[in-house]
Amino acid sequence: MKRLLVALILTTFHGVAAGSLSVPEVARYDRYLLVNTSPGSSPLEQLATLSVPPGFHPAVGEALQYLLRDSGWSLCLPDASRAQLYTLPLPLSQYRIGPQRLKTALHLLGGPTVIPEFNETRREVCFAGTSSLPVISHSLPMTHPPLGPAMAPFFLAGMVQRGEIRLAVIVPPDAIYLHQVVWLRPREQWRGWQLERVDEQRAVFRHGKRHLTLKMPE
Repeated sequence: MKRLLVALILTTFHGVAAGSLSVPEVARYDRYLLVNTSPGSSPLEQLATLSVPPGFHPAVGEALQYLLRDSGWSLCLPDASRAQLYTLPLPLSQYRIGPQRLKTALHLLGGPTVIPEFNETRREVCFAGTSSLPVISHSLPMTHPPLGPAMAPFFLAGMVQRGEIRLAVIVPPDAIYLHQVVWLRPREQWRGWQLERVDEQRAVFRHGKRHLTLKMPE
């Protein structure tokens, strides 16, 4: 009887241990979001954010390129139909989206009438079904974003996340397009200003012996 009881306990233990191996590894991204950290996830499943810096009024195409920046994916060149989508003004409600999966964000920016197509081999995103879109001439006046403190030669616009990597977003004073906005990882520099560290509250830069701490915009 004792041998039977011991065998039953061992069988239950091994079953629990084996079952625990199938539980995915997760990490808490914020209060309500758990992220699967198991290796082999598709790049389309990476977390992405879109935050348009103040003073910029991008079209959809420019916003898509900005969203795909450093993601490993690129936006396919426009044809006659895709050009209509790319030149539409980005809705103000989409100036700040995420964090969410890259694939979901692409669907959101493309809108309900278009279908994103993903070329896994070339890591390229195209949009189909845009033939019914109206042609809109998009032109908004560009206002230069305000600079930070007088000692800072750039404006700290916020922070973006690519997977587990945090990047500070800085806007040079002469930038008028999103592709001129600079993303810095810790230890990277722009015009001699090196990013020391960045989090949700602040970013710390160093230029020689000078240190500069800038708060994240609210």
